[in-house]
Amino acid sequence: NMETGEDTWYHENGQLLSIGKPTTGEFKRYHENGQLAQIINRKENGKPIGEWKSYDKNGKVTGEWKQYHENGQLADIGKYENGGKTGEWKLFHENGQLKVIGKYENGKSTGEWKYYHENGQLKQIGEILNGKSTGEWKEYYENGQLKIIGKSLNGKPIGEWKAYDENGKIIMSKNF
Repeated sequence: NMETGEDTWYHENGQLLSIGKPTTGEFKRYHENGQLAQIINRKENGKPIGEWKSYDKNGKVTGEWKQYHENGQLADIGKYENGGKTGEWKLFHENGQLKVIGKYENGKSTGEWKYYHENGQLKQIGEILNGKSTGEWKEYYENGQLKIIGKSLNGKPIGEWKAYDENGKIIMSKNF
């Protein structure tokens, strides 16, 4: 299409294959059964930005997923299976530093999860089971000093929780 700069392609069976601006704008690809296969958003410089989704023939999100910040830096990367997040996922700050790392099983967060400050220092660490915090959780200041420590069960705090100031002095102790 000369006016809009959009490309339109069709499958042999006449179904829409793809439409959009493959190098600069939103671009959509479709399966032969008419189900959406992929959405890609690209910036003027050809770098992907925003959504980048792939779908299986049943319309469920599938495959590797990448999203980008406005500045072109990778924002997150991971995999989908049957519409749910699976395996290791990483999120990044706009400065390129790792922000979050953790795993999913059947679409639910599980195992050890780590969160980081923009300066690369560990911000939070703990265990998650079926999407809910469990076991010991620790939170840290940007200077690496312990901020909060306590235990969770099924996403709820249990036992004694302690909070510290940036110099390591205890400022709160609470029992749940």
